[in-house]
Amino acid sequence: MPKKNATLLIGALLLAAVLGACVGGIQPVATEPPVEPTILPRPDSTSIPATDPGGSKAYPPALSPYPPADQAVTAPAYPLPVQPSPAPWQPQTGDQSLQRGEAFVDGMDILVMESFPPQFMLSLKGTLPTPCHQLRVEVAPPDSQMRIQVSVYSVVDPNAICVQVLAPFDAAVRLQGQPTGKYTVLVNGREAGSIDVP
Repeated sequence: MPKKNATLLIGALLLAAVLGACVGGIQPVATEPPVEPTILPRPDSTSIPATDPGGSKAYPPALSPYPPADQAVTAPAYPLPVQPSPAPWQPQTGDQSLQRGEAFVDGMDILVMESFPPQFMLSLKGTLPTPCHQLRVEVAPPDSQMRIQVSVYSVVDPNAICVQVLAPFDAAVRLQGQPTGKYTVLVNGREAGSIDVP
């Protein structure tokens, strides 16, 4: 056999061996069937399965994530109403057991808020007789002479032991709910200014 033909034959045999090894070495990849999601049955008050389809224990009725079958499910109103917390200077229910005291008003000013309709704020600054005294502000309805009387005072526990030093206060009181008209605002009998309610 000529040398050239022998070389071609050897090359063909090597190529066939390599291809055979590659083809024989490829194994099909095993694929698992897709897993379907398990839907747990809703337990009710009459029948609770011992196990769910997944094989785990069912919830006891008291710990079930589902409400009882005979109980109506209602969603809360959204957004939930937010109740404003009372200001610390507003009269409290326990004030009857406290002693009424003075509040020394050093500064007062009426501020007009940028809103429509306009809103009015009474700014008060002053001092209380001791740190144990609590500030109280009462706004009376307008009287027949178109005046709004604002009472500023303090309350204190008469049995409290307190250091005898003045305590500063700063309060912002809303003046709202008055009918249309121009009113004079008096704080402890002193004129603070006027408001014009449209």
